Amino acid sequence: MKDPEESLAEDKHAFFVGYREVRSNDKKTTKVYLTRAGVTAGTGTARGETLAAVGENTSSAVVRFRNAGNFTEHGSCRTDSKKELYTWLDGIVAEGIARSEGMDTKGAKETGGIDGSMTQGQGQGQGQGQ
Repeated sequence: MKDPEESLAEDKHAFFVGYREVRSNDKKTTKVYLTRAGVTAGTGTARGETLAAVGENTSSAVVRFRNAGNFTEHGSCRTDSKKELYTWLDGIVAEGIARSEGMDTKGAKETGGIDGSMTQGQGQGQGQGQ
């Protein structure tokens, strides 16, 4: 059975500026939420969150992540690797920060942490295809 959060309609115009990871009390699931930039359409609420990925423990050391069922505008993510998950999330956040600042995505390099903290720097010469 899917999580009720995955049945909410996706805001296809939202862009994101950070993320955070939340583990369930029983530690069987992990949810990753992206922090929306600006005001949420229709609600007037600033800085809402969107469920982006869900992780399910497959063993004591392995968490299998997938994008949330209603989060499809940024491609698909299915991985056992947190590094791959964070790379996917960092790309979404870099695009969102660039959009929120009105700049080209090639000029920004974003790094996200599991606590949702973000650092920003210039991406020139750092594997950005330049």
